[in-house]
Amino acid sequence: MAHTFNCRPSARLLGSLLLRFAIVALLGGAMAAQSQKPANQPQAQSVPGDATSTDQQVPVVQPQPATAPATTPDAAAASADAQASSASSGSEPVYSLQSGLPLQSRISPLRWGHLSLLSFSAMEAYEASAQAPAGEATLASGLIIYSIDHSRSRFDLQYMPMAWYASGSFRNSVTAHALDLSTSRTFGRFWRVSFADQYHYSPNLTFMSSSSFNPDFATGSATRNPFFMLGRKSIVNSANLDVNRQLDGSNQLNLSLGNSFMRLGGVSDPQVLGTINIPADEQLYYNAQLTWSHKFSGNGAMGLSYGFTDQQERNNNIRLQFQTVTATYTRRLTRTISMSAGAGPAWSKRNVTAQGSIGIYKSFRHGGMAADFSRDMEFVGVLGGGFHNRYDLSFQHRLWTRWDFQVGSSYVQQRLPSSVRSSNGVMGWSTLSYRMTPSWSIYSTYFYLNFGSNLNIPTAREAAVLGVRWAWSPEGGR
Repeated sequence: MAHTFNCRPSARLLGSLLLRFAIVALLGGAMAAQSQKPANQPQAQSVPGDATSTDQQVPVVQPQPATAPATTPDAAAASADAQASSASSGSEPVYSLQSGLPLQSRISPLRWGHLSLLSFSAMEAYEASAQAPAGEATLASGLIIYSIDHSRSRFDLQYMPMAWYASGSFRNSVTAHALDLSTSRTFGRFWRVSFADQYHYSPNLTFMSSSSFNPDFATGSATRNPFFMLGRKSIVNSANLDVNRQLDGSNQLNLSLGNSFMRLGGVSDPQVLGTINIPADEQLYYNAQLTWSHKFSGNGAMGLSYGFTDQQERNNNIRLQFQTVTATYTRRLTRTISMSAGAGPAWSKRNVTAQGSIGIYKSFRHGGMAADFSRDMEFVGVLGGGFHNRYDLSFQHRLWTRWDFQVGSSYVQQRLPSSVRSSNGVMGWSTLSYRMTPSWSIYSTYFYLNFGSNLNIPTAREAAVLGVRWAWSPEGGR
């Protein structure tokens, strides 16, 4: 049955912006009445791991588009233990806009009041493909944060501008940027309301500069990059409202409401063998999820959630509505090994399927390894595709005192809209970095990408990157 995509993008976006502004004003209105922390006072975080730390050298030049708010066990299983501890302490981690990992510090020596520069990167990228002309580009990117933290509320605004110049097949100098707003407020002893909004704009990038899977070994969670979007202009905006009720020292309820808008630009390139002609497309994503979680007295937690998802895609008039029930379990098996698992049914009027995830994370003194599998509707770069299977692997280790090594791979099986076929994509990467000082480092990365032939875009692409990076990391963060 065909469904009509009956809302104009301008009206949807205007309504969403007005609603999000009202929520931000409600949560942040009481902050002015509270005493302000000194700007030079360090801000402690409850979750270890720092996306700006030089211990983890992650290429951070290309913004990672925000994913749709998850109604799958990935979010619940990976963060159930962290949510339980943060809710009881009244605080919660702030995640980096660059990598999605928890920030250990929201201030740096390069600051003006509440505004701080956390990192800066510059790099040279070169890509080759059998189907398209080779290209190279010079890029620069930074992460800026404006942070206000009070005893019962916080406000964080991150901005990540990016600019590059490219020659050959890239004839223009363009810019990209990403914005992340997150705020929360505690009411009484048991209630906390949080709101987050992420906006990403990326022009038509036909080169690679960022890995698809960035794990945090300390918390047993990860950020996944929708790498199927490479080579297409994109606008992604995602908002999420959480209402948390702490029932007692071990139990809590959480209601999550999410909305995402995704737009991918058209692709038309007669220079490529087998002319590319993909029209622009857009998608709306709504979800709601109610989760009960319980933290054991030992190293473990469990949860049970019910979710509803409405996914609408314009070009093929696809509308998918799924309900899910998910049981999750997380446990720290040893001091350095953590495991998370979740599974349950997902059903619509015409289809019943299974969804879930399982992840194992092993941390070393300087690095770690991770293996993760998920079946969910998280955005990977294909609009209106429904459920997909994703496999991720990563290994990071410090070779010598100043050298760090990272290797990883991601594989996705995604069903194409209005088709019985599936699109299988794989991305692999390896990075070698050298820390010149605690804050300065240079790195070199190799990328491999193959979409097969189902997406009608150039495949078997390779890229080499050489870059320099400054990242502020406090002494206590190592």
